[in-house]
Amino acid sequence: MKTTIYSLLTLVCLGLISCDEDKLTYKEILEENTYNENDLIQKYYKENFLDPFGSYVVYDYLDKYVDITKTGVPPRKDVLKPIGELIKTAWIQPYDVAADKGAAFLHKYFPKEIILLGSSLRNSDGTVTLGIAESGVRMTFADVNSYNPKATPAQNQRWVARAFRTLHHEFTHIIDQNFRFDPQQFLELSGSGYTSPTSWTTLTNDQAVARGMVTPYATSAPAEDFAELLAYIITTPPEEFKKNYITQYPCANFINPNHADYNSVRAESNYQTCRNVNAGRTILSKKYTIVQDYFKNTVGVDLLKVRDKFLEVTRITK
Repeated sequence: MKTTIYSLLTLVCLGLISCDEDKLTYKEILEENTYNENDLIQKYYKENFLDPFGSYVVYDYLDKYVDITKTGVPPRKDVLKPIGELIKTAWIQPYDVAADKGAAFLHKYFPKEIILLGSSLRNSDGTVTLGIAESGVRMTFADVNSYNPKATPAQNQRWVARAFRTLHHEFTHIIDQNFRFDPQQFLELSGSGYTSPTSWTTLTNDQAVARGMVTPYATSAPAEDFAELLAYIITTPPEEFKKNYITQYPCANFINPNHADYNSVRAESNYQTCRNVNAGRTILSKKYTIVQDYFKNTVGVDLLKVRDKFLEVTRITK
C-alpha cells in the first residue's frame, strides 16, 4: 500500500471497472437468469428479492462477472442467507423508510441483478475493488466471505461498515444514473482539487479533506466525490462525521508553546496543514447541504433518515 488510506481498502469502482460502457439491459438479465424453487437458497432469494424488487441475486461464480484481469472466488454457502438478510436490513430498510414513495422507490431503482463474490478483486495499483455498479441495473458486492454469520454485531461491525460503505457508494451511482446530479456545484467548490483515476492513490486523508473531499478516492472525479460523500454520511455516526469533516479545529494550538499540540520542529507545518484542512471542511459543509437538499428535493429521499436507520439496524456507534 502506498498510503494508509481507509478508502484504498474499501471503495474502488467506476474508474477502475467500467460502470456504463457495456450498456447492460434488464432484458439481458432476464434472459440469462432462472431460479430453481426446489433449492432453498434460490427460493429465499426469489421470495425476498426477485418477487418484490425484480432483482436476481447471483452467487454462482462465473468469469463473465469478473474483469478479465482479475480473479475471485464464490461465496460460501453459510453466508448466502445472512448476507441477504443484511442487505434487507442495512440497505433496503433504510431507503424504504426514508423515500417519499417508500417501497415503490426501491422497486423502481433497486438493481435488477446483484452479483455476490466471496473475495475482493485486487487491482494493479495496490487497491482492491469491493463493489461495482453497471448501467444502473447490476451491482457487484464482493468480499462477502469475510462476513462471519456466527459473530456478534459488534464483532462484525468493522466489516459491515466497510462493506456497506461500498454498497451505498455504488447505489448512489445507480441513483445518479437515473436522476443526474449536476457536478457543476462540486466543480465550483473544489474544481482544482480533482486528480485523476490513478493519482489519487498518492494522497493522504488530510490532503483529501483539504480539497473538500472525504477520501482520496473522492478526488478522482466529481461523480466519485458525490458517491463517497453520500456513502460516508450514511455509514458514519453524525458526531463522528462532524468531528472529522465539518468542525473547525483551533489551529492556533499548533503554534502555542503552552498547548499539548505544540511541536517546536513542526509547529508552522502543522499550523498550515490545519488551516488547509479547515478550509476543506468549510467546502465539505457546503457539499453536505447540497447533497442533502438534492436527495430530499430531487430524488425524494431523506438522506439523514437513511443514515439514522442504517446506524440503528447495524448498531454502528463509532
